[in-house]
Amino acid sequence: MPLYGNWTGRFEAGGGPAEMSGFLQLYATNGKFKMHLANRAQSLDPVGTWELKGRRVILQFAELRITVPTEVESKRHVYKLVPGDDLRAAYGNSLILELSSDGRKLTGLPIQLAGKSGRHVFEKTAQSSYVRPSEAPSPK
Repeated sequence: MPLYGNWTGRFEAGGGPAEMSGFLQLYATNGKFKMHLANRAQSLDPVGTWELKGRRVILQFAELRITVPTEVESKRHVYKLVPGDDLRAAYGNSLILELSSDGRKLTGLPIQLAGKSGRHVFEKTAQSSYVRPSEAPSPK
């Protein structure tokens, strides 16, 4: 199974605002990648390059976009946010993902985010099951 393509996954941190779900896309062209992780309060969209070294996929971040609720949304809902400085610190370095022996799972080495230790977990599927709410088909 090739590494490139869609991987559906999450950042696991034992609950709280650091828990996020989303996807990782590894492109064959120029070793580029795109990731999207989100919880109900914020989203994270890093892009960069990737390479395979042994059984490790190494993601090198080039850009990090963070989306947070507007001031109006924040007042309407009580959201706990991961501070932007924490996100920039966590995603300012390379991210190392271990490839499972069957090639269907990528598990990240532990990192600190919002005061919690957590790890990324992505699973390869024939077709990604993650759909952004704005891209979901409308009911007929």
